[in-house]
Amino acid sequence: MEDTVKTRRNPLAWFGKHKKLTALLLVVLIAVCWWNDENLIRLFRDDPAVTAVALPAFRYQCFAILLQPVIVVTNMTFQSVGKAGRATFLACCRQGVCFIPLILVLPRVLGLVGVELCQPIADALTCFISLPFLLAFLRQLEQMDKAEASHAPAQL
Repeated sequence: MEDTVKTRRNPLAWFGKHKKLTALLLVVLIAVCWWNDENLIRLFRDDPAVTAVALPAFRYQCFAILLQPVIVVTNMTFQSVGKAGRATFLACCRQGVCFIPLILVLPRVLGLVGVELCQPIADALTCFISLPFLLAFLRQLEQMDKAEASHAPAQL
């Protein structure tokens, strides 16, 4: 019963309990994609020129996908607790606040590689922006639990 209450109160409790399993699953899926990268790309377009451009971009994104759980969980947490402003800001970071300046600058500096790197770098920046929001929220949850526990009547 206690475990269910903690999971209901803290939306990250399930992930925290199973983080090794979920991280392992994510790494395995990325490894499968990495080792089958050409075949996956050719499912969509069997053109050697397209494959040559898509392979590096796909590989960069394989690294960036490791950051997605932090970004998604943080955003969904703020949506679920009614913190719409924070959730909207974090949602705008990945495709707007971080991505737009990168897509305007990196291709001019690095050419095609700059285009390929824009999304993974935007994901990394969004992850680093999300972490302080998430950690502050988790600290706030802990403080609320402690305050609630100190006001709770003694159990027999």
